Amino acid sequence: MEKYMNCITVIYKDKFYHIEFEPQNRLSLNTILSNNGFLLNTSCGGTGNCGKCTVYNSDTQATIKACSYYPDKSMTISISESALLRFPDSYDEPHNNKTNHSQTNELTNNVTNASQTNKLTNKLTHESVAYVNPVNSKLEQLNDIYTCAIDIGSTCITVCILKEETIIAENTFFNSTISAGTDIISRMDKACSGSLSLLTSLLRKDITDSIANLLIKHHIKPSILKKITIACNSAMQHLLMKLDCSGMRSYPFHATKLQFKNIPYEKISGTESIYFEYMKSCHAMVTIIPSIGPFIGGDIVSGLYFIDALSINKPFILLDLGTNAEIILGTNNSLLCTSTAAGPAFEASGLSSGIPYVDGAIYDVSVKKNAIGNINVSYKTVSNKLPLGICGSGILTLLSELIRNDIIDNNGTFINPAQTEMLIAKSPTGNIKITQEDIRKLQVAIAAIRTGIDILVKYKELTPADIINIFIAGSFGLALDLKKLSNLRLLPTEWNNPPHTIHYIGNSSLKGAVKSTHNTDAAKYYTKLIENNKQLELSNLPEFNRLFIDNMIF
Repeated sequence: MEKYMNCITVIYKDKFYHIEFEPQNRLSLNTILSNNGFLLNTSCGGTGNCGKCTVYNSDTQATIKACSYYPDKSMTISISESALLRFPDSYDEPHNNKTNHSQTNELTNNVTNASQTNKLTNKLTHESVAYVNPVNSKLEQLNDIYTCAIDIGSTCITVCILKEETIIAENTFFNSTISAGTDIISRMDKACSGSLSLLTSLLRKDITDSIANLLIKHHIKPSILKKITIACNSAMQHLLMKLDCSGMRSYPFHATKLQFKNIPYEKISGTESIYFEYMKSCHAMVTIIPSIGPFIGGDIVSGLYFIDALSINKPFILLDLGTNAEIILGTNNSLLCTSTAAGPAFEASGLSSGIPYVDGAIYDVSVKKNAIGNINVSYKTVSNKLPLGICGSGILTLLSELIRNDIIDNNGTFINPAQTEMLIAKSPTGNIKITQEDIRKLQVAIAAIRTGIDILVKYKELTPADIINIFIAGSFGLALDLKKLSNLRLLPTEWNNPPHTIHYIGNSSLKGAVKSTHNTDAAKYYTKLIENNKQLELSNLPEFNRLFIDNMIF
């Protein structure tokens, strides 16, 4: 058996992976793992508060927090599925990786080291020749127009390759900058504390890796990719373009830049990517969809473009449920926009048993309480796997069920005064539960969104009954039937019945980017959207606090 000096042996899904490291560099276990592509769940940004990067130390038979443990000798660890957000692409088979010995910053997550890059680049070069450089091959169809559409979400990134106007390849994966914290402010703080270059490198590497993988898989030369359209929020724009983030970290928020000229791809190519050399032949022009403001970003502009907001005659609302929930009210070709600090609770981040929508995540819950008070909980998990935690759709469904069964009252408090939490399921990594603190976080998120809706409608001198079409954006909304969650009071009850229609439009940010790749008038439409909008700062309005407190009640 091959021996390793100062080796971390990783056990994941009953397979073994070996990572060499140098103790004198004093890197945390999380950083060592991240440098080698094992992206752990660090919701708190590596402060040690959330405990979601906990792994099992097989040598001491104890659990440790990877973000605060600094290995000084060889060790063996086991990583659970709930702790791991992303598995390294380079591990097709278990093998050894060496870490970058020159890198000492604690936020070096997922930046591939030089020795690994050289090895994999050589492997790639030999394998890629057969794909993209065949003599007189029909694979190189110069008459075809290939473009790329990208949605950079705070949690996930989706990359699509299009032939003409048809998506032929798509890839969705976790945004590596999540290692600096699941919420935007944590990432902006990290960027302002000396880690901007690293976060930019991570984001660009993510994009380069994904584009290259899709091109290779579908036998497309990088040189024939004509255009790349990117939709993302203003914070991700700042990281992608390596802009000063100081105005994005605290109130009053302001962006360094909201609109961008088209640039050649090489300006944002990921230099740390193993595909960097391969992608040098890509000369596509990159369009970054402009933002309206610091928290009404290009992702929202893209969504408005997708639904053709300026052509909708009757009042409508576009609601993007996320960490910063954006709400847009459209009336007579004018847009009233706001953003509410809902926090990451809807994505289950920061909750005691919260995990993303991954295999093993509980996404639907049913609670039944019989006449003598016994409670039965049933649930569904993603891919029908053993439960590892609960995701956003699951936690909202659970909350609704707890209210319906009189387990919590309309103040969000457990009716049993001795109760502070409730067991949902037993997991291989511990009990899955909802706590009183979890409920409070959800109440804040729900109240923030409902208050934003109420204020926009009132500001336009309308009533909820006047809003005919409601567009729910984001993949989160696809997993919910908001009509069944009416007891949470997230949306006005009037919207549950005709003539009101709730449209679940999925990833409208990506769909807008896809739509614009072959539309030469898209840039003019973005300009019209920006010119026809007004932004409303909720916290400046005198009625905000009163409405927010009222909306805390279920």
